[in-house]
Amino acid sequence: MAQAKMIPTARQAQYSDIRCIKNNATGETLMFLKTARDTNGSYVEFELTSPPSFEGPPNHAHPLQEERFTVISGKLGVELNGNQQVLGPGEEIVVPAGKTHRFWGAGEETVKATVRLTPALHFAELLDITCRSANERNSEEPTLIDGAVLLQRYRDEYKPVFLPLPVRVVVLPFLAIVGRLMGRERVINQWISEHYT
Repeated sequence: MAQAKMIPTARQAQYSDIRCIKNNATGETLMFLKTARDTNGSYVEFELTSPPSFEGPPNHAHPLQEERFTVISGKLGVELNGNQQVLGPGEEIVVPAGKTHRFWGAGEETVKATVRLTPALHFAELLDITCRSANERNSEEPTLIDGAVLLQRYRDEYKPVFLPLPVRVVVLPFLAIVGRLMGRERVINQWISEHYT
């Protein structure tokens, strides 16, 4: 009698998806060391591995979260409130909640760093869904519509200060409505329900 193959359930498959995120276009990988579930919402921590000279996100802030970068290898450039510095292995910087910052690869070797956000909120979910949207079209970033839906949904986790205030206050909410009408919010909600509920 033939033995039945064990097929992983959606629950089992989702666990590994949550632990590692990769942006196929940039080569950036995020390996979650601690999730909100692990820390009871206290913090989320991941290991960032990025190719040399990666650009990183533009100026942004985390309104309610402190962000700590600790470099493991390579060089990480960080700009905090207009002041730039380059961190090497063993060095770290803490970005207080609400402060404008950005980061990038500052050398010619792969950058590896741990990143911790306190409290966790839904930051891992935001990163995962952003990456899924980008990977869906083999791009570095999600579509404009998906980005608007995500920025509205996760406004406590990520504030795109690189965008002018009128764009953040008027254009993004309008594009998020367009995203709902186009069914993109439904797709995003499906991704979330498959992996985070």
